[in-house]
Amino acid sequence: MDLNEKDSNSKDIRKRKIKRLKKLLLIAAALFLLIPTILCIILFVKVNSIEDKLEYLYLILPEGTASQEKMESETENIYNKEDKISVAANESYEVQSAEANAAADLNLLKKKAYLTFDDGPSINTDEILDILKDYHIKATFFVVGKEDETSKSIYRRIVEEGHTIGMHSYSHDYKEIYASLDAFRLDLEKIQKLISDTTGVKPKLYRFPGGSSNKVSETDMKILADYLTQQGITYVDWNVTSKDAGGDDIDADSIINNILYNIDNIDNPVILMHDAKNKESVIEALPAVITKLQEQDYTLDAIREDMDLVQHLSSQTE
Repeated sequence: MDLNEKDSNSKDIRKRKIKRLKKLLLIAAALFLLIPTILCIILFVKVNSIEDKLEYLYLILPEGTASQEKMESETENIYNKEDKISVAANESYEVQSAEANAAADLNLLKKKAYLTFDDGPSINTDEILDILKDYHIKATFFVVGKEDETSKSIYRRIVEEGHTIGMHSYSHDYKEIYASLDAFRLDLEKIQKLISDTTGVKPKLYRFPGGSSNKVSETDMKILADYLTQQGITYVDWNVTSKDAGGDDIDADSIINNILYNIDNIDNPVILMHDAKNKESVIEALPAVITKLQEQDYTLDAIREDMDLVQHLSSQTE
């Protein structure tokens, strides 16, 4: 290679180095200008945000409260009040929960008994209701169908005074209502409509005449019980009887003894009594029955459909 070619190569290398250096300088200058610009934009946005917040605080705070110390103090007070309210609410909730649990536990420990009266209304129903009112207790009346105004007024009184009204068929004629499912259905609809139209309450409890375990029905009682369930109606039997169902009047002492005999061995006794024109002894016995049950720490109440109920058919299949 001669001297001229060497000089030419040296010049090319210098030119390329100069070009790279210029590019680096241009890039450095651009970054030098761009970075401060970006920082200025960010700072400008933050300043505007702070100004907006300060302006908002001045608008919402009363005059003279814009100082940092005052704002911090008021904020702390708010948090303290919220904490106190929260603590008080929690304490109140805990107290209420404890009281509710204690009440529920106490209620479970109470002995319950249920007086039930079949076959009314009768000339004795008002007096039975008067006795229950005097003792401030509730009972359950399984009534039959009577269309006279006196009977209708008794239906209404039963409901108005807080007792449970249930159905005991319309006719109480065993041969008629137990002849077939269709006959039972027609009788049921008739008594339910009478009570509903008279009192405004659609009854949901039913007591079969003779009980669900009666031996006179020409229709399988399980079929009739299933039909009631399909209609949203619950049937109720008994586990204690006064034995006042016979045609002859039974004396008051016998009624009392029949009810109280061995009652301690029965959970939540459902007591069968009758409300009919020839059952004056029931009225005579009722105050003593109530008093003696209360002396044995029974709470007397009305039956509801959501309770565990006495059902003879169910117990036979268990």
